[in-house]
Amino acid sequence: MIPYLDDIDPLASNIGAVNTLVRTEKGYKGYNTDMPGLYRAMCEDGVKVKGQKVLILGAGGVARAVAMMLLDKGAKEAIILNRTVEKAQSIADEVNHLTGKKNGNLQKPCL
Repeated sequence: MIPYLDDIDPLASNIGAVNTLVRTEKGYKGYNTDMPGLYRAMCEDGVKVKGQKVLILGAGGVARAVAMMLLDKGAKEAIILNRTVEKAQSIADEVNHLTGKKNGNLQKPCL
């Protein structure tokens, strides 16, 4: 869907996914409402991420979006913990590239 949009919200662009389209004069603008919704729920529960090191458990489909959202909201570092290091490394590399930073460590759990 993204290639067909006339505009895309920066967070949705970094996440690489849209789930909401808004009609504009030029066509459609894409947004991702999942991560702002998650962030709002975290704030309502008193979770503060700004300046914090955050641990993300797992490197599934939503891990990249969560890492991008957390860093966008001012998290100091996003650490990905996953049983498959290569999968976590791939997400970390992509997020680091998109943010222009070296964020997070990768850890392989003891099984």
